[in-house]
Amino acid sequence: MLLLTMSKLTIFSLCVVVALAGSACAQDKGPSSAGNGITAAMILEKNVTASGGREAFQRLQSMVVSGDLGYSYPSPSSFSFFYRAPADDAIKMQVYKFGTFWRGRHGGQPFSRGALERPDLLTVNHPELRMGIGTNFVGEPESIRVVEQDLRDLLEWDFTGYEKVELIGRTEVNQRWALAVRFTPHKGDSVMRFYDAETFLLVRMDRVERLRPTKDGQETGRLVQTYLSDYKESGGLRLPRVIRISRPQGDSELKLSHIEANVKIDDSVFQ
Repeated sequence: MLLLTMSKLTIFSLCVVVALAGSACAQDKGPSSAGNGITAAMILEKNVTASGGREAFQRLQSMVVSGDLGYSYPSPSSFSFFYRAPADDAIKMQVYKFGTFWRGRHGGQPFSRGALERPDLLTVNHPELRMGIGTNFVGEPESIRVVEQDLRDLLEWDFTGYEKVELIGRTEVNQRWALAVRFTPHKGDSVMRFYDAETFLLVRMDRVERLRPTKDGQETGRLVQTYLSDYKESGGLRLPRVIRISRPQGDSELKLSHIEANVKIDDSVFQ
């Protein structure tokens, strides 16, 4: 009876998680510096240490990240990400030809706003949409949701709020062994995170992206993979300088050029 009441998206999400788990376990062979008997809790602790240490995360009260955002074609687009402990974040995305868009959370409540420059571009036949930007029903670029989630997840160090965190297996990411850990929240879709088996830095994240082409249209889902590389220290934390987001209709890439920790951020950013 339960299966009969499940939505198509729920079934899709489960299939993605099963496929990810199968992929990781199928390649769980060969030498690994992680050693036998490692647990998900040990991996996360090693990741926090490799990323700067628990004390560095606890000292972090705010952070501003800025850089360039490129798609599968040249475009002078940029972004700024704002974080304020414990639960406020916002991303400002300026997309060439489209406009400026904001998305984030304030006190745990989501918000979004934007200013379109060219409403006529919001057509499925426009080449920019076909080449990877895409928009949701209010016109904001689809990538803004994934970018916000990815940057927010990078600053996460307390994993006690998940319903379940479990080690799935090993696989290769960029020709290196990585340990796959599945995060199951109390509500929403699971996320798979892959940690380098030697450095324990986060190198990939797989998640389900939910889409609704029109306000009243049917919601669908697709797998989005994020690759993180070129880690450098800034503000006491080691963070990637290149984040590549891969989805079926095209790739986008973030290049983080400026990171500043513990700066004052005006309340208006999170509204």
